Amino acid sequence: MIASIFLKTHRRYTELPLLGEFIDDFAIWLSEQDYGRETIRVMLGPIDQLDPWLRQRGVHNIADLDNNTLEAGWTHFYRRNGTRSNLGAAIRALARYLEAKGILQPTPRLPSTPGEQLVAAYTDHLLNVCGFAPGTIEEHRRSAACFPDHIGCNAEPARLHELTAAEVESFVCASGK
Repeated sequence: MIASIFLKTHRRYTELPLLGEFIDDFAIWLSEQDYGRETIRVMLGPIDQLDPWLRQRGVHNIADLDNNTLEAGWTHFYRRNGTRSNLGAAIRALARYLEAKGILQPTPRLPSTPGEQLVAAYTDHLLNVCGFAPGTIEEHRRSAACFPDHIGCNAEPARLHELTAAEVESFVCASGK
C-alpha cells in the first residue's frame, strides 16, 4: 500500500532501519481504521523523522519500544513543530497499531485520582456527545489535565463542589500564557 501512496519515494519509508518492515502493514491498518488515503499520506510523510530519533535513543529493535519512549517522541516533535505536527498524530496511531499487533504493551494504569476521573469524563463527553476528532480531543484533554492540580481537587476532592468562576478564570488565564 505504501508504494501506491508514495509513488516515487516509497523506498525511503520501507528501508527505514527500525520502522521500515512495519510501514506497509501500518498504512493498511490505518486504512482499516477508516483513515482516508490523503490523511494516511499526510500522517506517514514525516514518519522518516521518527525512525532516526528512536535509534538515537537506543531503540534498535521494535521489541525495545515502549509507550514512554513514544510519548517522549510525541512531546519532542510537538514542541518542535507545534500544532502543525502530523508526526504527532502518526506517533499516536503507531502506538495504537503496535498495541493492536501485540508488539507494544499498553502502559499499566495507576489508580485514578478524582482529577483523572474528571478529565476522563470530559474526554468521553467530547467524543460521544460533541463528536470531536481524536486530535481535538487529545488537545483538550492535555489542557484539561492541568485543571485538577490547579484547583487542588486531587488532594481535596470536595474542592470541586466549592469551585468558583474566579478559580476557573484563573486557570484559563494561567494556561493561556
